[in-house]
Amino acid sequence: MLETFTLRLVLGMLATLAVLPQEVPPRFFRIHLLIALGLITLAGVVAWSNEAALYWLGLGLAGASCFAGTWFWLGEAHRIGLVPVVLGTVSVAMALGATANASASLPWSVLEHGSAALQLGLALTAMLLGHYYLITPGMSPRPLVRLTVLLMAVIVLRAGIVFAKHWTVGHSLSAPGAFVEKWLWLSLRWLAGVLAAGVFAVLAWRCARVRSTQSATGILYAAVICTFLGELAQLLLDNSPYAPAGKTP
Repeated sequence: MLETFTLRLVLGMLATLAVLPQEVPPRFFRIHLLIALGLITLAGVVAWSNEAALYWLGLGLAGASCFAGTWFWLGEAHRIGLVPVVLGTVSVAMALGATANASASLPWSVLEHGSAALQLGLALTAMLLGHYYLITPGMSPRPLVRLTVLLMAVIVLRAGIVFAKHWTVGHSLSAPGAFVEKWLWLSLRWLAGVLAAGVFAVLAWRCARVRSTQSATGILYAAVICTFLGELAQLLLDNSPYAPAGKTP
């Protein structure tokens, strides 16, 4: 479960780099790739018993791409530096595919992993970018505004996918304590991961529009925490003993 969460986060972080405007300094890309490399290493440590060759192939290629990408962004900003970013994104998606539920259809797996990855990656990247305004106060607020707009859109998309999943997939409540446990995680999933995260994304967007970047950063801290809690709660629901096996959209 933890490797799935980690890989979704890395996938979203790398995909987000591709939509950043050119005014973002290359140092931000380099640091972001190093963070992604650390998370890829964590995904390897927690899944050391995974025997899927595709998982380790994707993980190795992703790590190599992130490491190579740090060299591409050593000098001036150049769009060729996005090549290792794209390669890393594809490689992480490959490793993530090796962890997918075998009973789930391919389109549903893409929607499930993709929407979760984008919300995680956009929230964390926007928060880290907000911090970067401390050392580059003259940078345009356009990158932060763009990320918060995308975050709002992705939260709406993610909410629709989660609703469809919860509506389609039932849970057995015959196990002792199953009812309480299910509604505990469902409440956290919706109240934190969708409702609170969405409200914080809107507030951060409004602050970024008026160049109040540090206020936006503080709000994005809360958005990251809520997003993390919501996605972890969803994974706990998916891996709970009362989740029906083989019943996926």
